[in-house]
Amino acid sequence: MHIKDLFNARPSTAQPPPASDVVEKDLTSRGLEDSEVSSLMPALRGGAAGMGGDSVPVFLTPQALMSFPVATLAIKLVDIVVDSVFPDIAQSNLVPFLASLLIGGLIIFYTWDNNRPLKDRVLHGVVGVLNILYLYAVSIGLPIPSVPTPPGG
Repeated sequence: MHIKDLFNARPSTAQPPPASDVVEKDLTSRGLEDSEVSSLMPALRGGAAGMGGDSVPVFLTPQALMSFPVATLAIKLVDIVVDSVFPDIAQSNLVPFLASLLIGGLIIFYTWDNNRPLKDRVLHGVVGVLNILYLYAVSIGLPIPSVPTPPGG
């Protein structure tokens, strides 16, 4: 090793693992079950046209917005930006509520199918409204009770 080697760094030839693999390992190490991790990974891998399977999109895509973590992030992002622009309403929960309505409404609209039977459309609408309320509750930090896991399950 020469002294000039200390100042001239050579690029590493080893390739880092794809970002999605790192995220997948992190989610698994945090205690998420395999089914939960596998349901989140398509949204984290992207899905926009022209993107490779292991790339992470820079902008939100409709597919990514359909996932709960990204929808919650979008609501918090809207809340933070509006609160910074209009500090008078920073203490109000109106902004997260309206953002939840907007994002949740977009998700309902995006997934709506008029070819379904009426009972399926009604159920879809009810579940969509419950998701809007759930997104709002999580975005303002309300504690959400979890469903206990049955023994052996």
